[in-house]
Amino acid sequence: MSNTQFVFLDSRAIPNRAALQESIDALGCDLQLAPALELARDTGFSACVFNGLPVGFELTPSSTQDAAHDDPDFVAMAAGRDFCIGLSWGGSMRDYVAAMIVSCALARDFDAVVSFEGDEPTSTRELSEQLPGLIKVALSERH
Repeated sequence: MSNTQFVFLDSRAIPNRAALQESIDALGCDLQLAPALELARDTGFSACVFNGLPVGFELTPSSTQDAAHDDPDFVAMAAGRDFCIGLSWGGSMRDYVAAMIVSCALARDFDAVVSFEGDEPTSTRELSEQLPGLIKVALSERH
C-alpha cells in the first residue's frame, strides 16, 4: 500500500535542486537528493540517499486544479498555491522519512502547504517537531 504527501507551492517559488538541498542541509538531515532532480518536471521514482542508505519516493507534479480532481475542499487546502507535488512511498519508513524531510524543507523555506493523504494540512512547526522521532525510527528499520 502506498501513501501520498501533497505539497502545495506557488509555481513561481518551486526551488531548484540546489536550493532544496541547501534547505535540507539546514534542517540538519542527512538526505542527498538525486543530482538531476527537477521538482516541477520530474515524474516517477526519485532516488535519494538517507544516512548512506538508498531511499526514494515517487514524484507526481501537477497543477493544484489537476491534483484536486474537481474537489473544492482540496483546492481550498492549497490556500492559493497553484502547484502540487505528490510525494508517494510504499511501506519503508526510510522512504517515508525522505518524503517528510523534503516536505518539511519545502514548508519551512518555500512557504509550502503540506497535507498527508489530503487531510488537514500539517503546520511547519508540527513537521519540524515530528522529524527527529521519525528519523530515529527510520534509522532503526532493518534492511
